[in-house]
Amino acid sequence: MEGKETRFGISGSVLTAITTSNGATGSYNAMHDSFTPLGGMIPLGNMLLGEVIFGGLGTGLVSLILVALISVFIGGMMVGRPPEYLGKPIGPPEMKLISLYALLGPATILLLTALAAVTAWGLAGLTTNNPWYNTLGGIVIRIGRFFMIVPVMALALRSCSWW
Repeated sequence: MEGKETRFGISGSVLTAITTSNGATGSYNAMHDSFTPLGGMIPLGNMLLGEVIFGGLGTGLVSLILVALISVFIGGMMVGRPPEYLGKPIGPPEMKLISLYALLGPATILLLTALAAVTAWGLAGLTTNNPWYNTLGGIVIRIGRFFMIVPVMALALRSCSWW
């Protein structure tokens, strides 16, 4: 019964898991790893989408706009006309910033996971509450929260008409 929530039942636990993983509220009433494999795949998939379904809390709107820009760029290329969004052209410099934003998070997680899987420090501990994994987690959080805003701010500055 570890992680199983008996107060709210299955439907309440599933509704909360889906809602909070879409909006990144950080709350939960059942552990996601206690769901069935298919049931746990849905919240995990929602987290991997980058909070674009409800717009998220702050960063979700950024992800939503950047996904729209990628769609507009691809759609513009498919029909053979220069892509633009809200009257602003989307060219290679903008797409480089959008690609950097889209790839920075997964690349960071994959590289640091690989580092933990092949180094002696990563293989030494079976629990994550040790200095090596705490430092690695801090690096991931710093990159995910602070460094990912750099391409977004550069894109915003490029799109300002007065800049």
